[in-house]
Amino acid sequence: MVSTPYGPKMDHFWDGILQNEIRYRKCNSCNTNIPSGCWICPECWSDDLAWEAASGAAVVWSFVVYHRMFSPDRTEPYNVVLVDLEEGVRFVATVDCPNDDLYVGMPVQADFFAENGEQKLKFIPTKT
Repeated sequence: MVSTPYGPKMDHFWDGILQNEIRYRKCNSCNTNIPSGCWICPECWSDDLAWEAASGAAVVWSFVVYHRMFSPDRTEPYNVVLVDLEEGVRFVATVDCPNDDLYVGMPVQADFFAENGEQKLKFIPTKT
């Protein structure tokens, strides 16, 4: 298992990225799909959670285009998006497309790539 600066509770998520998977939590008590940063179920308050792999299919829920560099590994302008995964979990990412082409409701698919020795995730548009 990979060790990350995010703490051991997120190691399963980052292991998934290394294996080309987006992982999220699922409540074993009520079957609610939960974002990976939550440690108890927001529906039933159970802490009996398991990690699941997402399909990678998603839809852009919202986005912003930054025209100022807030991240040293980005060249402005760049986008940050909220995507709704097919499994119902909302996720922060970026979409690899011209910023002017982004729109709410855009279907996208997870795309994993290596950069500077690190495995990373972005989304790419899919055809409708």
